[in-house]
Amino acid sequence: MHFLLLIAALTIAIAIRLLPTSSSQGWSDRWQRAIWRFALPPLLLIATCVAIVVMGPRGRMSGHWLGWLSHDLSLLLLLAIAAIVAGQVWRGWRTLRQVQSYPLCRVGQQSGRIVPIDLPFAAQVGFWQPELAVSRGLMEELSPEHLDAVLVHERAHLYYRDTFWFFGLGCLRQLTSWLPESDRLWQELITLRELRADARAVAECDRLMLAEALFQVASAPLQFEGVVAAFGTAGGTERLQERIEALLAGDSTAALVVRMNWSWLWVTVLPLLAIPFHS
Repeated sequence: MHFLLLIAALTIAIAIRLLPTSSSQGWSDRWQRAIWRFALPPLLLIATCVAIVVMGPRGRMSGHWLGWLSHDLSLLLLLAIAAIVAGQVWRGWRTLRQVQSYPLCRVGQQSGRIVPIDLPFAAQVGFWQPELAVSRGLMEELSPEHLDAVLVHERAHLYYRDTFWFFGLGCLRQLTSWLPESDRLWQELITLRELRADARAVAECDRLMLAEALFQVASAPLQFEGVVAAFGTAGGTERLQERIEALLAGDSTAALVVRMNWSWLWVTVLPLLAIPFHS
C-alpha cells in the first residue's frame, strides 16, 4: 500500500511538470505558475516519504499489508534530502566566508566587500542577511551613476531576501533535477527574480543607466557558487534581452508581485492524512 502511495505521488509530480504553459501570461501568472510547478512536486514527494516513514513498515493500512521496500526507499530519499541540504549549507557558508575575507569598504552609500578581480561583478552573497560583494573591476569600469544603479538592484535582492529563498529552491532543484522541466522552470524563476529586482530598482535610479550597466556586467562570469544573487546572473542572451527590453519599455509591474498565493501548499498535506489509517 505504501508503495502505491509513492507511485501516486511520483505520477502526480510528473503530471504537474508536464502541464502545458500558456504563451500569454502576465507577471503575476508567470510567478505563480513557475513557483508551484517547480516546488509542489518535490514537496509532495517529501511529504509522502515522511508519512511512510512515520507509519513504519509493519501493520496494515486500509486492510492491506505493508512492507519494507517502500519504507526503505522513503527513508533513503529523506536521508538524501538531508545530505543535499547539508551540502548546500556547507557550500553557501564556505562562499560567504570567502567573501568575508575580503576588505570591507564604502561602496557608494553602503558598505560592501571588495573582491580583487578585474571582471565587473556585483552580488549579494549569504543567507537571510547577505553580504554585498563588488569587484574591483566593476568600480573601475562603471561610472558613479552606473555603479549606483547596480547597487540599487542589489538592494532589491536584499529587500526580497532572494538569497535565502533561492537557497531553499536550489535544494529542491538538486533533489528533483531528474523530473521533467526542472531546468527550464529554474531558469524561469531566476529570470523573474532578476526582472523583479530590476523593476524595484528603477524606482530609485534611471532605467537607462540600469540597462547600460546590465549590458556591461552581464558578460562577466559568476565568481561564486551557492547563496548568490548576482546582478549579471548568467542565462544567455534571451534573459539579457528580456531584462533590457523590460527596462526600456518602462514595465515596472514585476515589482508589484510581492504577495504570492501559497494556497497550493495544502496539497502537500494530503499524504500526511493517510497516517490515521495505519494500524
